[in-house]
Amino acid sequence: MDEREPEEMADDLEQRSERVEKDIEEAKKDWEGKQKDEQVPGAVPESESESD
Repeated sequence: MDEREPEEMADDLEQRSERVEKDIEEAKKDWEGKQKDEQVPGAVPESESESD
């Protein structure tokens, strides 16, 4: 088991949580950008890409 103090563990978990939240936001923005680019395979829904 981890021998660190509970407060130290809580701080570590909070920092990790913030990093994960930031990574999720970055991935979401990246995906939203790709959905607007018809050159990215699979990103644009077929119903939108077939309207050419």
